[in-house]
Amino acid sequence: MAWASFKNSKRYYRKVREGKKVRSIYLGNGEEAHAAAKAVEEAAKQRMALREIKMQDKSLDDRISSAVRECSALTANSLKTAGFYQYQREWKIKKPPANP
Repeated sequence: MAWASFKNSKRYYRKVREGKKVRSIYLGNGEEAHAAAKAVEEAAKQRMALREIKMQDKSLDDRISSAVRECSALTANSLKTAGFYQYQREWKIKKPPANP
């Protein structure tokens, strides 16, 4: 999306991809074109804000995942020390050997 200069006027075009080709759509050079350009700028600002929020969420998700992994490791070590073992992702207690 860009302004293009032709002779003595500026015109606003929007680029649209159709398959492998890119087409330019003429939006005008008056108030409608200025409104369209402003709307495009606002949409870009909103996308940037959303991108920043997603990056913050990803950072938080990474920290939570790290904490969960650490807790799982501590739990597994504690259960193994207490005499449990894991069978098909389920913790079971070891049976004492049978006395004949």
